[in-house]
Amino acid sequence: MLVIISDLHLTDGTTAKTVSADAFERFRGRLQELAYFASFREESGSYEPIEQIDLLLLGDVLDVIRSMRWSDEKPGDPKYARPWNNLNDEQERARLVHKVEQIGDGILAKNAESFKHLRRLSGEKPIALPPPTAHGFPARNQKRLPVETKIHYMVGNHDWFWHIPGLDFEAIRSRITKALGFANPVGPYPHDPLESSAISRALRDHRVFARHGDIYDPFNYDKRGRDYASLGDAIVIDLINGFPHEVRKQLGDDLPAEFLDGLDEIGNVRPRLLSPIWIQALLKQYDIEKSTAVEVRRIWDEITDEMLESDFVRQQDT
Repeated sequence: MLVIISDLHLTDGTTAKTVSADAFERFRGRLQELAYFASFREESGSYEPIEQIDLLLLGDVLDVIRSMRWSDEKPGDPKYARPWNNLNDEQERARLVHKVEQIGDGILAKNAESFKHLRRLSGEKPIALPPPTAHGFPARNQKRLPVETKIHYMVGNHDWFWHIPGLDFEAIRSRITKALGFANPVGPYPHDPLESSAISRALRDHRVFARHGDIYDPFNYDKRGRDYASLGDAIVIDLINGFPHEVRKQLGDDLPAEFLDGLDEIGNVRPRLLSPIWIQALLKQYDIEKSTAVEVRRIWDEITDEMLESDFVRQQDT
């Protein structure tokens, strides 16, 4: 059985809310149910327990981009890092590795309970199904048969750092692989399914093709390949992440908590270019006083202007 999930955007908790551990517990129950019904064979109508589940996490599951930790340092600080640091420069690469490690460890800590549910699927507590009777029915009140579950990870545009080769990034990947019980071998997590023989085989066996959609989005994919930052990284880190934080900092006492909580969801607005319209709708929804609404828009404009002054963003202007 093949199960594909993408875009969970599990964060370190410094921006918007992340998926709760309860959701992963319910997911396990749903997976158990799916495995049971998949064991009733259409051709024969008999019950034959499936032997393996391939669970494919198809990118943007561990979200490195949506973290306020990118803003802990300012330009000029010796630890300042951005995704577009030059990986061929030893010092710039070291700063980026340190930042990604910080955020990665934050994601593991924030979602530890959720990851425990995933890890158990491929380890100590796998999905288990009733054995079959001689007549092709589920046997009741008998010891259940464990189903091997392999969890495969592919990257997208918010977790592409796990695709970067090198021992420095491998040290971070190894902790993630262990914490979540991935079946990925040592080395970069794949972006293209053809980069993994195990994933290619699972997709071929089920006659499907799957990959993250970033390669079709010029905002979120650099034509040089998946080991390079994109304009979308700058938009999220220097605008989307920082805007709710700055509004709270400057206007928190003048705005209702419901509005501020709603503002945290700006990272989920698609397409990104509709963000200003979404903000305007939120201001209208909560009937924000005109003078305060003007200040909210001023903050957006200031942060946007600052982002547009970035050398990296200017280089993307084609």
